[in-house]
Amino acid sequence: MGRAKKKSNTRPANGEHTNGEHEPISDELPEGFRRSNPFDGKRFFFVPAEGATLRGIIIGRFERKGKRKRPEPEYFYQVRATAPCADTKDADGEIHTVDIGGIVTLDERSGISSLRTIASEAPRGEVAEVFLRSLELIDVGGGNTFWRWAMGHRYVEDSWADSLAEGNEPGGESSDESEEKIPF
Repeated sequence: MGRAKKKSNTRPANGEHTNGEHEPISDELPEGFRRSNPFDGKRFFFVPAEGATLRGIIIGRFERKGKRKRPEPEYFYQVRATAPCADTKDADGEIHTVDIGGIVTLDERSGISSLRTIASEAPRGEVAEVFLRSLELIDVGGGNTFWRWAMGHRYVEDSWADSLAEGNEPGGESSDESEEKIPF
């Protein structure tokens, strides 16, 4: 009796994950499923700077191993943009604008730690849309700094999340980035 040949997951020179036959493997989830691990595609990180703005649906809060000097775990959020976000950088440090629907990684920090509660307390069938703007970097002494934030949130029906992430308000209206239209 012959042994079944095991397919190996390989990574070709271009870095895409494949199924052993060099076809890209999709990281898309079936309809109705929520992501329970971080998005593993091209990563964009939110860069706090005076006036930097991020608006989007919280996908989740995730844990990563701490740095050598800080062995305790660190946390980050992934947010699906509902408005363009010009204040992001990739792993190489290049600045990018993430379009509506793109995924932005946001490190948890003391000024925005309430995102944990906001995300976890979304009513059943709803998700949290957040708005963050970094206002000013404050020197708190001893070489430490602290960002002051304008932050708000709203809960929207889960079925609206895809519409928002495509730039549409529920009801089919086109989303407007102007501050007058921001509901928080």
